[in-house]
Amino acid sequence: MVTNPQNTNQQARHAIEDEIKSDLNPFHHLVCLSQPLRVAPSFWTQHIPFAMFLIDLLRPRTVVELGTFTGVSYCAFCQAVKILDLDTRCYAIDNWQGDRHNGFYGDEVLQELKQHHDPLYDSFSKLIRSSFEEALPLFEDQSIDLLHIDGYHTYQAVKADFDSWLPKMSERGVVLFHDTEVRERDFGVWQLWQELKSKHPHFDFLHGYGLGLLAVGKSPPAALQKLLRASESERHRIREFFHQLGSGIESPIESAQAAQQTLAELHTKLKEKEQELQTITSRFGEREEESRVSAYHFARHREELEASARRLAEKEREAQSLIAHLADKERQIAKITSSLGWRVLSRYGRIKYRYLLPLYKLLGLTQASRKISNSFLFNLDTLLPEELVIGKGNALYLSGWCFHTIKKIKRLEIIFNGASYPVKRFRLARRDVMDAYFPNLDPKGRSYRSGFWTILAIPQIEKTVDASLQLKASFGDRSEIVEQLGKVTLKAAY
Repeated sequence: MVTNPQNTNQQARHAIEDEIKSDLNPFHHLVCLSQPLRVAPSFWTQHIPFAMFLIDLLRPRTVVELGTFTGVSYCAFCQAVKILDLDTRCYAIDNWQGDRHNGFYGDEVLQELKQHHDPLYDSFSKLIRSSFEEALPLFEDQSIDLLHIDGYHTYQAVKADFDSWLPKMSERGVVLFHDTEVRERDFGVWQLWQELKSKHPHFDFLHGYGLGLLAVGKSPPAALQKLLRASESERHRIREFFHQLGSGIESPIESAQAAQQTLAELHTKLKEKEQELQTITSRFGEREEESRVSAYHFARHREELEASARRLAEKEREAQSLIAHLADKERQIAKITSSLGWRVLSRYGRIKYRYLLPLYKLLGLTQASRKISNSFLFNLDTLLPEELVIGKGNALYLSGWCFHTIKKIKRLEIIFNGASYPVKRFRLARRDVMDAYFPNLDPKGRSYRSGFWTILAIPQIEKTVDASLQLKASFGDRSEIVEQLGKVTLKAAY
């Protein structure tokens, strides 16, 4: 049974800290500028700065999350607790099997999360593999200060979660709801949010698929009350500030991932060169045996082989040099992005860029010096495997970017082995792509919102097939483009 400790000295310390922290100035809550240690595919990433900020405002004694998946939001809470050295207990509750909205997956998701979580937070945090209902008896009534509900997203499911866990909330209790702005398929969090926010003090964010904060306790901390009582203009500034922080949080991570991707491509090219050398050697032997060529032709082939070997050696030296250069850049990136100055400066630069861009466009400073042709540009960041063994419940994670210099993409699909998979998460921010193409090759700036990622749920197969992977983009003028991404050999596991 998880209990909520009552300590007079602790309560006095909380009261003093609430008074000090009641100022919403982010420089009085520097934890919100921390670079997250947990990086994984998630729809929650843009809310990480506010999650850390909220931990500093609430100073909760008990944090519970319903629906953890890869742990991006939960590890943000834990990281803030550890940085602030709080006397807080954290609990993540999930069956780690997936659902119809997020897809189904195996034990590898939980195991990968535990590898990150346990060494860092095991002293005050626990991952509980259970249904939400089965975990209720583990917590006393009025014992939870912060509850994050992010489970199955139908109206009936999220309402049942809220109603069953409401008695567990303390007088300081706050409930977070994710996906309050998603109104597609049978998502119903938005509907419940409309009902609840008229009954309780609240604050909500519109970016990152929506995040709602509901103060259900009778005595919310003084630090939180200032946020709840903010005027509409103050709420707008707060939303914009955390939107900018969340949007920029992936840039240093993407740089490191790009370096790793380049390194992997170099290794692939090196293997191709080795195979090329083996092919040349094999062909040379076959020709010598079959046709008994003259000494002149034999000498010519030997010279070609030696020249190829020299070119291969040169390529290998270039590859080693690039690998060393990339390793040095990774160390430089890690050193720079770990500093507080970089985090503050990078956020300031993005905010400055966001507000000056419309002015530049108005003055005509971003127009290309020559006419740009109508073109569709794309890239797949994920390195495709040559073979994939398919059993039950297999999935393939894909990420990349695409944009059209003239047209706006209305729909994006992945066509794999003849089946179409709609890409739900596209038009994501990719500053690195914009830096490469804007404004000379992308005068309309469509490269900034060019990122996409998706997970393909692959059905079981009966025999080996060579599956083609294609990217299909549909535009507002009803035209379509289909581009080849690669091929993967699918093998049946049984």
